[in-house]
Amino acid sequence: MSPVSLRTEMVERRLRRWLRETPADALEAADPFTGVQRVLVLAPHFDDEVIACGGAVLAHSRRGQHVRVVYLTDGSASEGEVSGAALSALRREEAGRSAALLGIAEQRYLDQPDGGLAVTDEVVAAVRAEVAQSDLVYAPHAEDAHPDHQATYQILQAALAGLDVRPAVLYYEFWRPLRPNFAVDVSAVMGVKERALAEHRSQLQYLDYVRLMKALQAERGALLGVAYAEAYRLSPAVRSGGG
Repeated sequence: MSPVSLRTEMVERRLRRWLRETPADALEAADPFTGVQRVLVLAPHFDDEVIACGGAVLAHSRRGQHVRVVYLTDGSASEGEVSGAALSALRREEAGRSAALLGIAEQRYLDQPDGGLAVTDEVVAAVRAEVAQSDLVYAPHAEDAHPDHQATYQILQAALAGLDVRPAVLYYEFWRPLRPNFAVDVSAVMGVKERALAEHRSQLQYLDYVRLMKALQAERGALLGVAYAEAYRLSPAVRSGGG
């Protein structure tokens, strides 16, 4: 077995164990797209938007809804044959090609340290400005098994706390499954997700992310009686203050 296959199998076994330990709530295929015009995806790393919510993103874009992705880290600490600024530039190029396949209209970059994302006033303010312009936000859940994903969740909570009108949030999963209450059937677009993820060539030579994505979302699809589904934890929109 190749080193890539061995690493992938180890991660997949862990995912499947956590899936058994994390039950779903009343999970149903639902339509998150009605009445939405401006969609924001918070991606700690390049490719998170494909793996975790690429099917939903594609559905939004096909309905003419504006999707923008904000990448919080610069990709410079990823695995690769190059490193530092060169790797960051390569990962940004890959994300651009991938985004075109998913119909993503806009990409923005906060360029925070990859692997060292911190909850700072500057980053919270930048994310708050993005969230304030959005009807729906996609973001990692609180316990996803990567520190940058956990930091992104914390940054979002701080950003939301400063808003009187808070958009709905769909918390997504990948490194560790969440307890979902919401799902999107992505069976018909899994092929597009695979092609979009394949653009991240620099990372696929170290871990088979396509295999992991399909394994997780096949398990989620089984809950709905479909081939593949993306699972989320939905937090409804909130109006506070004088509203």
